[in-house]
Amino acid sequence: MINRRNMKKKGIIISLIVVVLLIISIKPVSAYFEYKQEEKRLSQKPYFTEYMLSRDELGTMVRKYYVDENPDFHNPFDEEDWPDYSYYTMKATEDTEMVVTVLNYCLFDNLREVDLAGREKAEEYGFSEEKRITVDWVMSHPKEAVEIMHSMWENGDIFDDYQDVKKIYDEINGVSALDATEQIDESTEQD
Repeated sequence: MINRRNMKKKGIIISLIVVVLLIISIKPVSAYFEYKQEEKRLSQKPYFTEYMLSRDELGTMVRKYYVDENPDFHNPFDEEDWPDYSYYTMKATEDTEMVVTVLNYCLFDNLREVDLAGREKAEEYGFSEEKRITVDWVMSHPKEAVEIMHSMWENGDIFDDYQDVKKIYDEINGVSALDATEQIDESTEQD
């Protein structure tokens, strides 16, 4: 009977030791699991806006389509939100309208051989000489708009230069360089 009691006590002691060891090991295991989750989260690429744009795609929208973004994606990111920056927003500007006009002109009216891939990409999305790209479409399909821009000659680098785009836009609208200079002078005098 004493052996049974001793055996029962040993069993209880062993069970308690196992429970205590399990409890002690939970914290390190949990910390390791959290560390791995955080490591996985931080290794992901960030995405922006409701359209889950990459940083490069958002950059193209800002640099080449002249959209306003909020907050400014050039500012440091809040690490707590990484990789989800879907709260960023984009808004079309008057300059976005100008870019889309020039883009349509380059794709459908003054097509150069070097921009043929851009036209083909636009046609994939249903655009043609008769059905032109619109600002609304660009804003609601930014990934596709970026693809069209990147299909242009040198990834559409001409659209990085506001003065070049403005010059083409003015030519499309029949504004001569002299008229454009006079308009700038008049607006400067009014200020």
